[in-house]
Amino acid sequence: MNAVLVRRKELLTPLARHASDAGNPEESVNSLVVLFVARIQLRQLPRLCVALLLGVILQIVPGLARATEPPNFVRLKTWNAAQVLTLTPLLRSGDVSVIESNAGGELQQITTFSLVAASPEIVRSALLAREPLDGNDSQTKDAASPVIPLSSFERDFAIDLGLLFRKGRNRYELLPAESESVAAPVQVCEIVTNQESGSYQRWEFYGAAGATLVVLSGYTPVLRSQGVFGLLAERIAQLEHGVALVVQQAILQSVKQRAEAAMGAPPLMPAAGSADYSFLLARGVVVSLRTQAGHVTESSLSAQIAAAPEVVGALVKEPSRWSQFMPNIARSVEMASDTDLQAVELTQVIPLLRLQTFFGLRSFGDSLDMLGKKGDLRGARLRFDLQSGPAASSVLVLRSQLPLAKRSTLLRYVLKAEPLLEPALHLGFLLPMLRGLQLEAEKLAVTK
Repeated sequence: MNAVLVRRKELLTPLARHASDAGNPEESVNSLVVLFVARIQLRQLPRLCVALLLGVILQIVPGLARATEPPNFVRLKTWNAAQVLTLTPLLRSGDVSVIESNAGGELQQITTFSLVAASPEIVRSALLAREPLDGNDSQTKDAASPVIPLSSFERDFAIDLGLLFRKGRNRYELLPAESESVAAPVQVCEIVTNQESGSYQRWEFYGAAGATLVVLSGYTPVLRSQGVFGLLAERIAQLEHGVALVVQQAILQSVKQRAEAAMGAPPLMPAAGSADYSFLLARGVVVSLRTQAGHVTESSLSAQIAAAPEVVGALVKEPSRWSQFMPNIARSVEMASDTDLQAVELTQVIPLLRLQTFFGLRSFGDSLDMLGKKGDLRGARLRFDLQSGPAASSVLVLRSQLPLAKRSTLLRYVLKAEPLLEPALHLGFLLPMLRGLQLEAEKLAVTK
């Protein structure tokens, strides 16, 4: 599995300010847009235009609206250290994330595994450092705080990702180390004054071939975030998982860059390779993204499905049925083709777009390759690879190349103003497809 997540220079610019107010009242779409406009600066006029445009769009998509009540807080689940360390060769190629949801599809937890070219002690210190992060290479800045106690402390925070803004106060708990050779983990919990769920993180640090394998598990209630990202996540359920992942990646990257800068000459990283990640699949959807020149060039999602490969394969290889069980496929019709290849026309609804594309299909073995021949996603590729899993289950890997920005003037302008929205859109496109296949296959497996 080739796993490379978002690593962009643009993501490592100063993106946060000191904060003192932890409040975040619920607002209507119009009110939040007004708040966003009020704090934007003249040099941010392109983002202002995008924010206003998205605010209008969100008012006319009531069919995609979701409840604003945050999910109930669920204490984070941990990982087995021995299994985590086996991921080291894989992580040399890039970060890997696991998205965990409940039976209803609501986000519960996201865990990102990352390899940092610094010692565990330095990485931990970069997280706990009291002074503000360097504005030239950070995504979050810590507000001033008193001397750090031995066990816990509190600190105001503000995360500003352009079209997303969150502020509040975090409590840091310094947990005991599991062994003398492992840096002590850190637990970070947002302090809230009502019954809403706050963000919750657990940081773990493991020495791995002269570097540090960081495990960041967390839940971020993006539905309570201010700015356009928060609006999108609130009104368009498909984006919630992607936005939460973007926030987590931003926080991790800021700590990672600071730790590696403190090392001076970073240690030699272990060679890239493969690894058995089945223990990740047992918990949720495994996500990796490849980027080039600041854009997502390839997405990869893997899921374990409680159904035999023949059941899953039959659904995958009949795209004309996808509109029956994929929530983001409004229409799917088998079409005649001027070649020997099978063809299907898909009408796909993703946040901000309705896309109609004629796909050529090529099926071989347990795989299906789809190429956009005509329409909105001309040049797009979707590839489904099916493998046998444990206990009569299946592992489905969905890879994609989606030239979203090339096919939409609106989206091209939006992504230019807010690059962080692109990975969220890719996940908003792919996750409903994967989940639709999973639910339908498991329903058929129970019926049979």
